[in-house]
Amino acid sequence: MAQLSPDQLTLEQQKNLETLKIHLGSLRELLGAKAGIVSVVASLSASVLVIATFNSNLLPVTVGLRIALTILLWLIPTSLLFHLLELLCAIRKTNNCIEKIVGEIKIHRHWYETLYDNLIGHFSLIGTLVLSGVVVYIVSILWR
Repeated sequence: MAQLSPDQLTLEQQKNLETLKIHLGSLRELLGAKAGIVSVVASLSASVLVIATFNSNLLPVTVGLRIALTILLWLIPTSLLFHLLELLCAIRKTNNCIEKIVGEIKIHRHWYETLYDNLIGHFSLIGTLVLSGVVVYIVSILWR
């Protein structure tokens, strides 16, 4: 495909090009935000470990404290899951807007490349699900 200078583009093509630039920038920022979830999951996991090793001599474990800790522990993975869903929806909408302008993008990949991309692409979700399992375990210990 030959490159055209901005002078050779119609007004409609120039508008589409500017819209495409905006959507590509948004997509880059959204993917970066999604990748940032990994560090949040790691820091929250450390917080959960601190709570799991909580010394009962410092603060007596009452029913009220157990309820509060249970609610706070469940808020961590729940908020992460909702945040990931918001990012996923925003990424899909941005991809759809880009495809409306440039058409469907098809990339031929081998099965192992697709598997690797899926694992990397869903790493933040996998980490959040593991964190959810840890929360279930800690809450079950908390209520024994």
